[in-house]
Amino acid sequence: MFKCAWLPPTSPTAWGAITAFAALVLKVLGNGLILMGTSYYVQDMALGAIIIGSVAFSASALKKAAFKI
Repeated sequence: MFKCAWLPPTSPTAWGAITAFAALVLKVLGNGLILMGTSYYVQDMALGAIIIGSVAFSASALKKAAFKI
């Protein structure tokens, strides 16, 4: 059901579950911002900052793993 795009279509993977969990967290955060009454541009900035931060963290972790001897 949840698969990474680069894996052959076999069975659900842990990465797919992590992706689904991250999407759920972003939706809950977005809903919370709406309920708090924040402006739409503040919501977009907050969610964008979280996405950029997670991509930066992932890239740095992959870079460390790639250059580890």
